Amino acid sequence: MMSSSSLNRRDLLLAGGIAFLASHATSAAVPADGTPARGQRRQMHGGKGLLDVTFFFEPERPGRPALFLEYRIPPGASEGVHVHGPDRPEGAWDEYYYVAEGSGRMRIGDEDVEVAAGQTLHTPLGVPHGIENTSRSPLRIFLVAIERA
Repeated sequence: MMSSSSLNRRDLLLAGGIAFLASHATSAAVPADGTPARGQRRQMHGGKGLLDVTFFFEPERPGRPALFLEYRIPPGASEGVHVHGPDRPEGAWDEYYYVAEGSGRMRIGDEDVEVAAGQTLHTPLGVPHGIENTSRSPLRIFLVAIERA
């Protein structure tokens, strides 16, 4: 399991990039008329409830080999535990989660990790993972997924 306490240099550089993108995401997510872009309400990976998911690139052409998206997870909702791999329907992705607001719990491998604003977590290819909002406030996550061949 990798968490914010076991990040290597590459992960730290990526975490800084995620934080930078998150701090500038408002302008990327606001259309010309000035209304904030809202994501689609979706159930993610069999999780509980619906998440507000915003892709920062067109979902059909997401800027491969990477995805950048935002989850707004209401209290009690979750992204279900899932695994990425080359032969899996979820695809072959390493993922980096940046907790922008709120708190919750994340399953990484066989561990449950409490998460809070400011943390960055890495979920490598092949490791089961998912995140849940266990608080009474919204949980906002920026996620970068790197496609692996």
